[in-house]
Amino acid sequence: MSALEMDIPILPAGVKSAADLPAYYARNRRKMFAAPKPAPTKVFSAPPPSSKEIRRIVCAHFGILEDQVTGPGRTLEVVRVRHIAMYLSVKLTSETSLSIGRTFNRDRSTVLQAAKSLAEILALEPRLISDIEALWDILDRRVDP
Repeated sequence: MSALEMDIPILPAGVKSAADLPAYYARNRRKMFAAPKPAPTKVFSAPPPSSKEIRRIVCAHFGILEDQVTGPGRTLEVVRVRHIAMYLSVKLTSETSLSIGRTFNRDRSTVLQAAKSLAEILALEPRLISDIEALWDILDRRVDP
């Protein structure tokens, strides 16, 4: 039977018995209670794209006019392009949903719903996954060449 099956605690490396634990903890106290190192941050050579830039690139990729995406149109093609652009804006920018909504002449709740419903759209049309990945790569190269 192994130590895990018998509920015996496994000793840290370099400790031979439970009697050696107090000395081990005394030696390694600073390491155990030290503040964690901050996570490395990605340094961009250019600022991240704005929601307007994302809207422009997504519209060009799908061959739709920006006026259609910002307008009141509700055709399936326009709505999907709008949702993809809003999703990428949420994921790639630090803008608020209110700011992104203003870029698309929509309410902030529409932006949140668009990002949420994109999963349902992708379930219906899996070919859009490759389009989103291509757009992400285009925008990522623009951000971090």
